[in-house]
Amino acid sequence: MDNATYHVLGDQIVQTTTLKAGGGGLTDVYEIPYMIDTGPAAGHSGKVTLAASAFNPANVKAAIEAQVSAVSHVAGING
Repeated sequence: MDNATYHVLGDQIVQTTTLKAGGGGLTDVYEIPYMIDTGPAAGHSGKVTLAASAFNPANVKAAIEAQVSAVSHVAGING
């Protein structure tokens, strides 16, 4: 399940401003949507949110792959 493929929905990436945790001011974040292409969660779409200061290819990939792995494992549960 860890080898599920996905793709980023690049035309839907948005940058927005939100409150910092605890209401300590504002911060810019990116919301990066993706869709899972293969495995038990194929067709599932989700998104990761990263602070603008952490928005780079390595961080985006790591965040998405962590979610894809979790969603694929859950979708593969059989009773």
